[in-house]
Amino acid sequence: MEPVARPVARWLPWAIAAAAGIYTLGVLLAQIETQHNLNLAMQGVKANVAAARELTAGTASALAPLAATAETITAMNSQLRATAADLRAMNEAMGRVTTRQAAIMVRLESLNSRMRDVGTALGTVDAKNKGVLETNTALTGMTHQQADSMESLSGLTGGASRYLQQLNRKFSFLKDL
Repeated sequence: MEPVARPVARWLPWAIAAAAGIYTLGVLLAQIETQHNLNLAMQGVKANVAAARELTAGTASALAPLAATAETITAMNSQLRATAADLRAMNEAMGRVTTRQAAIMVRLESLNSRMRDVGTALGTVDAKNKGVLETNTALTGMTHQQADSMESLSGLTGGASRYLQQLNRKFSFLKDL
């Protein structure tokens, strides 16, 4: 058996080496093909990244007006909130004014009632004044009559006084005689 083993022993290392070489060559060729496919895929990725950059730039420029619109809307919302706050404050102020107006109306109605009472009282005073005026008019007439009478009496008294003085002088003359 040895003779058979020897020829196999001679070519077996070469066959193993050849097989290993073929295997290595197959692995190497598979790696080269894989690297080639990977390079092609990376070129596609690179092209896709460039396309994505262009799309991103285009999208950004297309969104720029929307960003400006969003800023405008944000500013408008802020102004609307301020307007709403102003309107709330105005409504509260109007509520206070309405409350004050109602209080004023109650006071005016009370004042009107009192003015009616004053008018009634003035009517009573007017009626009493008319009575007093009539009485005063009568008293004035009587006072004028009394004044006239007093003047007449004064005139009479003056006349009587002069007459008495004359009489006194005559009596004094008679007494001296």
